[in-house]
Amino acid sequence: MKPAGLTLICSLCALSLPTVFAPSSHAATPEARATLLTTTGPDHIASGNNTAQVMQRIRDVGLNTVYVETWKNGYTNFPSQVLSGLIGADRSPFLGTRDLVQETTLHAHRNELNYIGWFEYGLATQFVGAGGNPNNPISNYMKNNGWLLQDVNGNYANASNGFAWMNPAVPEVRQFLIDITLEAINNYDLDGVMHDDRLAWPREFGWDQTTKNIYLAETGRTLSNNPNTSQLNLFNDWRQDKVKLFAQELYDAVKAVRPDIVVSVSPAVTPGPRRTTWPTGPNGSTKASSTSTRRRSTAAATLPTSTRCPTRSPPCNPTTWTSSSSRCAQSVPAHRRLTPTSRP
Repeated sequence: MKPAGLTLICSLCALSLPTVFAPSSHAATPEARATLLTTTGPDHIASGNNTAQVMQRIRDVGLNTVYVETWKNGYTNFPSQVLSGLIGADRSPFLGTRDLVQETTLHAHRNELNYIGWFEYGLATQFVGAGGNPNNPISNYMKNNGWLLQDVNGNYANASNGFAWMNPAVPEVRQFLIDITLEAINNYDLDGVMHDDRLAWPREFGWDQTTKNIYLAETGRTLSNNPNTSQLNLFNDWRQDKVKLFAQELYDAVKAVRPDIVVSVSPAVTPGPRRTTWPTGPNGSTKASSTSTRRRSTAAATLPTSTRCPTRSPPCNPTTWTSSSSRCAQSVPAHRRLTPTSRP
């Protein structure tokens, strides 16, 4: 049975029409044309029954990159010794003995698609809703160690944010996410990794005792439950620095193992003019975060504004837009689509 229609998120390089239709004697700016693949909703990759057909279809409509769900809701979608060492389970329970990353990597590369491991949940362990109690295995592990963020009322989630979040100020938390990322890179032929916009610190959280203790030890300042503007600004700066530190640690760890691989995150917001910067790329490019007046996160690392595309595509400067599959296919000129290859 043919799977339900895909909703595609195409990452297109900023091109003018004359550049897109430039004669072959002038090299056109490369494009990254991508979609996210998740186990939520229509069965594109969840059961494994439609994966081959879906990857072929993605290629047929002119895309060249897939971002495939790799870390979600407290579990990896591949067998992880790192995860097993903490909670006993080595992958998402719905998979049984399946290895989703292995399956999808195989079919993506057979269709010459760049494969990005999508660590969708980032620092989030579970969606629980406002006032909810996180209780999956990784949430319990982090909670028992005091490593989940709480708001000023002691909640793990509230109306501003329904997810439970690991604390980026805790070195063991950062190392856990780095380790599962490196595990995926070492065990699979990934072209890149992306941590989603949950690689951030939600602004109403950080009043748990662990954060207060670390903040006092590092700054000499006591965090009040009702800080004035000046005190809050200092705390925001400190929180933002912790996310920046994590971004730097993650980037350096991945590049030390695979210098060629793409490291990126999707856009998240920071208050007002505040800005979080990523490390400088190997070609000198600067990866800077976006900003917004929608104040969801106090600190966030975001999609690089300039980076190198995966090994199957030359450098590009992507922007993101959303379209239906049919319109997306029409938007990609025929001469820029991928052509069949003999890759096994």
